[in-house]
Amino acid sequence: MWKKHEDEKLKVGVERYGPNAWKRVSASIMNHRRSPLSCKERYKILMEPKFWTVEEDLKLKNEVAKFGYDVQWTTIASVMNRSFLSCKNRYDFLMDETSVTMPPTATSTSKSSSSENFKGGNNSSTGGPRRGMKRKIQC
Repeated sequence: MWKKHEDEKLKVGVERYGPNAWKRVSASIMNHRRSPLSCKERYKILMEPKFWTVEEDLKLKNEVAKFGYDVQWTTIASVMNRSFLSCKNRYDFLMDETSVTMPPTATSTSKSSSSENFKGGNNSSTGGPRRGMKRKIQC
């Protein structure tokens, strides 16, 4: 968790050394208490706009769709001109929003019964079906 006085020191460091000298900012201003990457991400968060527009939301969704399952958040962040954490959090928020309006799927309702179908049943009093089992060692 960043403190207000650390944010002020970070801004002074960027003014002194520039927005690409994160090792120098980390070493001289932050006394190595924050990593260069941490300083860079925090500065991006401080300087980026606080609100997302509808156009940015659409652009973010399109950028994520280009990657499929292997999302490269740093690449998306550079395209969006925001921090990768901000992009990821916003995308997660947008996906949570859409999942609320969608009807429940069959997998979400059958999730509770899948553990009951496990061989051995659900022994919650013993900590689960495999709890207490010992491995047999053959000589």
